[in-house]
Amino acid sequence: MLTLWKTFLGCTLLVAIGGTLVLAEIVIDVDTHQDSGQATTHTDDTTPRARPANTAANGPINDSLLLKNGDRLQGELKQVSADGELEWLHPNVKRPLQLDTESIRSTTLSKRPVRNSRAHTTEVILTNGDVLPGTLISIDENELIYDTWYAKQLKIQRLMVDQILPGSVRSEVVFEGPSSLDEWTQSSNSRSGKWRFKKGILESANSVSVGRDIKIPDKSSIEFELGWSSYPSFMVCFYTDTINRYYGNSYAFTCSGTSIYLQRYTKNGNSTSLGNVNFAGFKNKRSGKFRLLTDKASKTITLFINGTVVKTWTDPNDFAGKGTGLLFYPQSQYPLKVRNISVKHWDGSMPSAGSE
Repeated sequence: MLTLWKTFLGCTLLVAIGGTLVLAEIVIDVDTHQDSGQATTHTDDTTPRARPANTAANGPINDSLLLKNGDRLQGELKQVSADGELEWLHPNVKRPLQLDTESIRSTTLSKRPVRNSRAHTTEVILTNGDVLPGTLISIDENELIYDTWYAKQLKIQRLMVDQILPGSVRSEVVFEGPSSLDEWTQSSNSRSGKWRFKKGILESANSVSVGRDIKIPDKSSIEFELGWSSYPSFMVCFYTDTINRYYGNSYAFTCSGTSIYLQRYTKNGNSTSLGNVNFAGFKNKRSGKFRLLTDKASKTITLFINGTVVKTWTDPNDFAGKGTGLLFYPQSQYPLKVRNISVKHWDGSMPSAGSE
């Protein structure tokens, strides 16, 4: 049995044989040096038997397989056997193709929908950093038995377990994307160019904003990954009531090189700074992972960059955001890439060090 658990950067394959969770030798990650926006599975080693958890609800699955000789196949990864044989479904071939994993360079998996999910009250953190939500059935010195919606009942070796967090409830997801350009609104200044969408990534053309009414909740976690070709220069507006231009009744997180600002904006374009901070973590880097934790009632906003708390701001005035939209605005001629957006309800608890 196999399932996919989505992380901030991508996914990890969890492989279970006979209900026992074993160390997976297929690793799915997002290569930040490619513009795929999809998960890539490297299969240089033999692997336990594996099966994709879901099939696409709307149309066929569109996985991609790259052989070491340069040939590429489209279709669906069906399974990988313990003896190193991969089974591949191709739309023009009646029977599954049998391929030796030694001949495969990588496999790119398309998104699978989540079905029959249910809330769990416990999280198990494995020694490789994977987080598994579930329900603890039993535990002894050798293994724990763990019930999950995505892989049914698992037996996990104790040596693989780093932490067990009872009472942890994963926040409800409001939005995950992007999945197309059509779901976003671009600014009316089309003469400067347009945004484009390719393989899970929104990419700007000059200083044109792109926004969407996400329905951000009053207590929220907003996560996204941004990439740039030269230096970071962008604005992210959240809780905005205007999605076709960057000025609206909102908060704006602005980054220019090593300087980071939080500003209040009004619909007429007026802004008030809530303070700035220097961040040297972008040196020699072309991307970053961002998280904004906002409590509308207490008017507090906390910014994380690459898992580290950068600053918490408290607005002394009324909450500036009059809407529930999210907007990205590049402030230079260089392209800005946006991927892995996740908006969730936030329970108000601050992540512990290293948990980001």
